[in-house]
Amino acid sequence: MGIALQPHNPNWIQQANLLIEDLKSMLAENIERAEHVGSTAVPGLSAKPKLHIDIELADAAVLQDLRAELCGTGYADLGFLHHSGEVQMTRPAGERFRFQQESGETRLMAHRICLAPTGFHTMAQRRAFRDMLLQSNDLARTYGTLKARLAEEAGDPPDWNHYNGGKTSFFESVIASG
Repeated sequence: MGIALQPHNPNWIQQANLLIEDLKSMLAENIERAEHVGSTAVPGLSAKPKLHIDIELADAAVLQDLRAELCGTGYADLGFLHHSGEVQMTRPAGERFRFQQESGETRLMAHRICLAPTGFHTMAQRRAFRDMLLQSNDLARTYGTLKARLAEEAGDPPDWNHYNGGKTSFFESVIASG
């Protein structure tokens, strides 16, 4: 199956909020900031149905302990996948690990979290890019069109390097011009 983009689902933002709530509950004082970034954070933008949450750590020294704790709740540790200093972890859709009775929601969708020290440059850039997309319908529309074209060109099975490379080039040009 190729890369399946879906129309924006308003539930994605609610799911991200629940996930951030769970992560803050579990990681408590270690989190300086947790932000929903990526296409699922932008209403109207098609995306793969997988959340992306950036977590800035108050103390980078706890990173290894947090990785082990998160692996114990079903996360796969991808390590320093794209940037030295930023750990990526993924978790498939499943039960909330810090279920709060008052919310009523017991499940979370698939997601990726990135952990890095406070002020890590790529996290600031992802927040800035998300904010630019939120502020400009034209920019969001251009990005959505690009993603759809790249997903189609990536084929089946998908050439993830082609898809991600095209998105990265666009991201870098927007950040450089912003």
